Amino acid sequence: MISEIAKSASFRFSTFDFPLESRLDVWRTYNALCEMQPVCRGNELLHYEHSEVPLGQFSFGSQRLAAGEERLDQCYSLRRTPSLIRNDGFDFYYVCLSVSAGILLEVDGQQVRLQPDQLFVLDIARPYCMQLTPGDVIVLTVPRALIVRRSTPLHGLMLDGDMSKVFAQVLSSLFNRINTLTLYELNHAAQATAALLLGMLAGESNGADAVGSDTDSSVMEKIKRYVDDNLQMPDLNQESICKQLGLSRSTLYRLFSEQGGVACYIRRCRLIRARTALIASPTTSRRISAIAYRCGFSSDTQFSRTFKSYFGYTPRECVEARHHVAPMQSKSGFSPVQDYSQWLRQHGL
Repeated sequence: MISEIAKSASFRFSTFDFPLESRLDVWRTYNALCEMQPVCRGNELLHYEHSEVPLGQFSFGSQRLAAGEERLDQCYSLRRTPSLIRNDGFDFYYVCLSVSAGILLEVDGQQVRLQPDQLFVLDIARPYCMQLTPGDVIVLTVPRALIVRRSTPLHGLMLDGDMSKVFAQVLSSLFNRINTLTLYELNHAAQATAALLLGMLAGESNGADAVGSDTDSSVMEKIKRYVDDNLQMPDLNQESICKQLGLSRSTLYRLFSEQGGVACYIRRCRLIRARTALIASPTTSRRISAIAYRCGFSSDTQFSRTFKSYFGYTPRECVEARHHVAPMQSKSGFSPVQDYSQWLRQHGL
């Protein structure tokens, strides 16, 4: 059951585990993706809960800002800044469902106030600012590689078509039943979620974008399939892909420009496959070395260096941890706090 998986793989954070006066500082320790500030003085007594679980290539969970008895006008600013983006290098989308929270979103200088049950998309590789008042938000974390290039920007996109309403209902239903699903059911839920997500985004596109996306989607699918089938080849690169699939360099560059280039995509696929294999393997240097070569790394040194740079820990530490998330001490000196950034990297995001 998912309750058993959650013991080792899920993420949970709650400021209710900490003294009132330290909660805002503890939140800043646990979540380095955004800068948080109370909009009004006197709102430092933060009541916040966050839970998340791996869902195939996604992660899925909820964030709740609870109303406190101290003030009725609680409001907090969450800001994703260029410096944070440069420092952490995360590259995925948040598909968010505002269940009941009040949200004022600012993207590229434009502000929009979200309504309850509103779906919207945030690109974590781009800046944004959000003012949040008490309520619940359901969040689906989506790797950029799962979404083909679109002429319509996704960052800050409000989704309100018929397919979006269906997808919102699916997210709500999944959230309400997540604790009862088996691992087998979760895997199928992840596949269904991916199909619905792509269908929803296609439905939100205008005609010109839809035509371009169909073409790009077909080419991207061929590239991804070729990459997945040939990750063990050390010489898998832009040149080999272009030669085998009959593509131009400019096409490959265009399709993968938002993912940091095709080399970055290949490296990420290799690392995620290697991490999956390491978790299921016994702790031996020979086994780690075999996995490295099988995933296309030319040497143990290159593999270890690249793996640690991406995930923040070594291949051996990955095997020994077995999904365990090492706690980190809060700046306030109270009980340990899970690092959300570290958890995301450990699950390949």
